[in-house]
Parts: sequence; C-alpha cells; structure tokens
Amino acid sequence: MLRSSEWDKYFTTDDLSRALTTFYHNSNACLDAVIPLQTLKFSPHRKSFIKPKDRMKLKRLSTSYFKHHDFGTLGLILNTLSSISQARDFRMRNEERIAVASPVRVYALTEILRKRMNRKNHSISLLIDKGRLCTNPEDICELSSKTFAGNYLKPSVQLLDIHPITNIAQTPSPLTPNQITTVEFNYTNINQTIRTLKSLKDFGTDGISSYFYKYGGPDIPLLLLKIFTMSLETQNYPDIWKTTFIMPKHKSGSKTEVSNYRPISIAPIASRIMERLVKDNLIKHMLSCNIISPNQHGSPPLFYLSLLLGDRIPLTMFYWFHRLA
Repeated sequence: MLRSSEWDKYFTTDDLSRALTTFYHNSNACLDAVIPLQTLKFSPHRKSFIKPKDRMKLKRLSTSYFKHHDFGTLGLILNTLSSISQARDFRMRNEERIAVASPVRVYALTEILRKRMNRKNHSISLLIDKGRLCTNPEDICELSSKTFAGNYLKPSVQLLDIHPITNIAQTPSPLTPNQITTVEFNYTNINQTIRTLKSLKDFGTDGISSYFYKYGGPDIPLLLLKIFTMSLETQNYPDIWKTTFIMPKHKSGSKTEVSNYRPISIAPIASRIMERLVKDNLIKHMLSCNIISPNQHGSPPLFYLSLLLGDRIPLTMFYWFHRLA
C-alpha cells in the first residue's frame, strides 16, 4: 500500500518541507487504512491470566501479521483474545464463589479486591511545591515544565574563568584532515539503524511509532534517505523534528516532590534515526583520526568501565573524561 501511493512529486521536489508533507501524508493514509480502529489491550495485572501456550500463540500470530500483512490473521487474534477473556472471567467468578464459601469471607473477598486493584499508575496524581498542593493536571504540567527548564538554565558545575579570545580572523581557516566535511547516508546504514529500533508504542510529535518504520516494508529506508540527504544538502533540519514530548520520569525519593523527577525527551522516530547515523559517523571519524584518546572511556563503543579499571586509570580521570564527553 505504501509503494502504491503517489511519490512522483516526493522524489522530484527540491523543497524539504514539501517532501516532508508528502511523506507524512502518505504514511498516515496507509496507517489509517490498515490499523484496526479498536484493539483489545491487557493491563499488567491481567497478563498473569494468559497461559504461556496462549501467549506464544498470540506472539506467532502477531509476527505473521506484521510479516505477511494477512488480515485473516487479525480474525484469529481476536478469536484467541475472546477465548482468553472468557476463560479469565470464568476463573474470576470461580475465585469469588470460593471466597464467599470461605469461613473468613470478608478477608478472602478483600484479598481478591486488593489483588485485582494492584496495578501500576504511571501518571502523576499530585505534586507539592513550596507547601502548595497541586492536583490539577495543568498545574502539574506547568510546575514540571518550569522545574525542568530551570535545570538547563543553571549550570551544574562551576565554569572556568576563561578570557575572551580576541583578534579572530574574519576569513575561515582552511579545513584540516581532522575535520569532518560530510555525513554518509545510504540505504544500508539506514536499514541497519531501523532494524535496531525497539518495538515501542511511544511516538513523537509526528504521531508515527517505531512499528511503522520496522514493519513498513523495504521502501522505508529509501524514503528516509531522500529526507536525510535533502536536510544535509540544504543545511535545514525539519521543524517538526525539533519539537519533542517531555515526559517526567521518577528517579528516587518522594513522588510528590517535583525535584525527584527528570525529563525524558521523546523525539520523532525519524529524528532519532538520523541522529544515530550522525553520531555513528562522528565517532567513526574521531576514532580514525585519533581525535579520541585511547584512555577515553564511556562515550566511544567498546570502551567500558571494566576496561578502565583493568588499565588501572584513576577514577578521577574517568570522571573528568566522562564530563568532557
């Protein structure tokens, strides 16, 4: 379906914004056509009622659907989910009958209720700011936004007192062999990066999850190659990729203190793919030009803390190198 969409103007245009508009229009049209409107989801406390045999069957059917795009598989998935739901309801009614017939009926019913209500809630119900209780979602969002913005405005370490540089040449200096001049984008490295994506339902501001890129077919890397190449040649980064969702993640301590949360940026998947390719090119260039010291651990691949301890380098040096990275 994605291949049969209108892509003539996409490959002939020199305008990055027009190419992005075409890409997202065709992608959303395909998603709207193939994704079921209603899906049955199991909460974490209900997954325990699914037998391993049924769970493996659902996994095989799901893999078959994403691989062959057979809509008949969706019917088998719905029938399997329906039978699992009926079996779960039967077990729950049986538990209730046993609890009612128990000598300690109140305790047994309370235990059933506690077990069924034991679910994880990832939303923030309230926050305390300077003695003020915030329960309104808009107030919680505003307080979190103000706190996270303040974390980036205030430096966490003391800056060095460096005198300003004067007598800067007006003309740029010539390129040296250590300077990178371009980033390589091709079908192969884009496809490899897509294959390493995690199958998550999270999506960025463009509304497209990693499922689309992983299971959208062999034409996805070619379509992204067009956008990445145009962005590099025109020196223009798409505005939609500059906007991210900020999700607060609890670190430690009380969950009512906003300072105990850290911001997690959820960028569009296409933006993450391009950023990873740029990062790989930069690390490859720095390693080939010996820009990174062999004693630098933590940032380059295959440089782990265990190797650092084996080299008998002081941990203070490790911290200093890690801060530079």
